[in-house]
Amino acid sequence: MSLTFHKGHNCLKCHYCGYQSPLPQSCPACGGRKLTLQGFGTEKIEDELAIYLPDARIGRMDLDTVRSRNAHAQLINDFEEHRLDILVGTQMVTKGLDFENVGVVGVLSADQLLQFPDFRASERALQLMMQVSGRAGRKHKQGKVVIQAFNTTLPVLQEVITNNFVSFYERELRERYDFQYPPFTRLIRLTLKHKKPEVVNQGATVMSQTLKQRLGEWVIGPAVPYVARVREYFLIDMLIKLPRNVQKINYAKQSVLEAMHLMQQQKGLSGVRVNIDVDPY
Repeated sequence: MSLTFHKGHNCLKCHYCGYQSPLPQSCPACGGRKLTLQGFGTEKIEDELAIYLPDARIGRMDLDTVRSRNAHAQLINDFEEHRLDILVGTQMVTKGLDFENVGVVGVLSADQLLQFPDFRASERALQLMMQVSGRAGRKHKQGKVVIQAFNTTLPVLQEVITNNFVSFYERELRERYDFQYPPFTRLIRLTLKHKKPEVVNQGATVMSQTLKQRLGEWVIGPAVPYVARVREYFLIDMLIKLPRNVQKINYAKQSVLEAMHLMQQQKGLSGVRVNIDVDPY
């Protein structure tokens, strides 16, 4: 995973394991010193706004600024009582907040919400954009919503702009039927964890062989997930895709428990942890 630059601490941080590193002065591969910060986060947006709107009072809501409960409440209170003109934030800004006098809402890099390797990515993106759009002009006057994306032709973006939930629903159902995802199937995701990559790989091989003997083509994987390591643990995923039949689902669950037990009885594999997530969301 790439590290994220935090200007306040002048360091690079991993948002998954907590690893920190000083900002390098040169490239560790070639020694070049012409380094440029790429992309943008809440800190950079806050800095840019201060340049273009020097008189605006700007607040920022992200994990760095709301580590305490009081800090979160204070930011919301300041915005509601007009001590702040602009509030920059991550997705937490959209959750359960109802501001009375918001005139403009902006969503940056909206198409990145669709790039997660998850069949529900479109659903979540639509939900988030419609939710945040509802923050503009909710009380007494109409507001404006600005959505920025690098690929503006994506169907989900057009459906948000036209407020066409029915079109999204029909298209999404067709895709899920074609690829056999919920609500037409049930899913069980198995995540194996261990501090040594060779051990978790061996455990995944043993467990998948047992499961494929019992469940056949229902078993997909094993495969390295999008985030392959969290803190000290290396991860391997397997997905079991099941028809919506109670007897088959119960049989699959029993097979998973037996395969896990057999795997952990193997020499050297007793320390492999298995997380079972039924209908992961």
